[in-house]
Amino acid sequence: AGGMLQIEFYNGCDRLRSAFFPAAAGMPAPAVLLFPAIAGVNDYILRVGARLAVAGYSTLVLDYFAREGEAPDVFTPEKIGIAVEALVGSEKSRMNATCAFPSARRTA
Repeated sequence: AGGMLQIEFYNGCDRLRSAFFPAAAGMPAPAVLLFPAIAGVNDYILRVGARLAVAGYSTLVLDYFAREGEAPDVFTPEKIGIAVEALVGSEKSRMNATCAFPSARRTA
């Protein structure tokens, strides 16, 4: 499997960051879209993407929290509740916008 590539998707004026883990070069591969939980893209999620690529799946990790600059703080039960309340209404539109990306370009 190849290394991780940073990808940016543009939807209108929104920029969404993502990490792409290609499966073995030159071979067709099934693809996985990996939507992280409320904690966002972290080392664990990136390791999962890398493991899926090693297993033969091209994997795109979608960072739909990138619009705010970072994932919400979820280190206490109270903060989890606040984060969930803030995201419930906007999460569906975020995921729809992320999946409907019109163009992408490799940034690194």
